[in-house]
Amino acid sequence: MKNLFQRSLLFATLLTFLASAQSAYAYSQYSHSYTPVKYTFYATATSSGETQGTPTFTGSSAITATLDLVNQSFCYRVTGNGIPQHARGVIAQGTVGNSGKRLIPISTMEFGSKHITCVGSQTAILQSFVNNPGNYYYELQLGKNNISGIRGQFHR
Repeated sequence: MKNLFQRSLLFATLLTFLASAQSAYAYSQYSHSYTPVKYTFYATATSSGETQGTPTFTGSSAITATLDLVNQSFCYRVTGNGIPQHARGVIAQGTVGNSGKRLIPISTMEFGSKHITCVGSQTAILQSFVNNPGNYYYELQLGKNNISGIRGQFHR
């Protein structure tokens, strides 16, 4: 009887060990492949930023953007100080000092509010932004001709 009890105990211990080993394997197998789906980036636009030419106004504006790859959305919140009411914002693709393709218009009506605006965007653009945020900038401009205003590159 004692021998049967020892064998049962040994068998139970072995099953526990195998179960924990399998669990550890499953954890290591999947935990390293986890990819976040939301990323947060920041940019501060100032007149001493990367603006081409002479800025037409001074002031500053900050944007916090969250990109959601699963829902294909670009959500943002802007703040500003000393920004003309008729200024228009844009997020564009371009490296420091270079203008690029305009991608997402930003409403300056939201300055100072706690309102978060979300817009849909293509997965390829969002993934490119995630991979190289410094290739995108936030700019405020004046007038129909998009006269140079203030600008800042995105960063994590």
